[in-house]
Amino acid sequence: MTTKSLIDFLAAEADVSKKDAAAMLKALPKAIETALIAEKRVVLPNVASFKLVHKAARMGRNPQTGAALEIKARNVAKITPVGDLSKAIAATV
Repeated sequence: MTTKSLIDFLAAEADVSKKDAAAMLKALPKAIETALIAEKRVVLPNVASFKLVHKAARMGRNPQTGAALEIKARNVAKITPVGDLSKAIAATV
């Protein structure tokens, strides 16, 4: 699905203008980022759960040279489908 088709779909489903749907879609990533940093978890009901997960430092290898290198500790977002989306994905198997 392209961004344009997603905006068209959202506008039709929510009965709002395409301009408003585009503005909401544009604001969504910043809203998720802000909430994830502040609260460590964000849930979009029947879509996905975003959780901040800390990954400890570890040793890895450069795939080109084989040289050992340290991969620094970092925080990553873990995204898990929930509710209806999770069921729909499971039903495709």
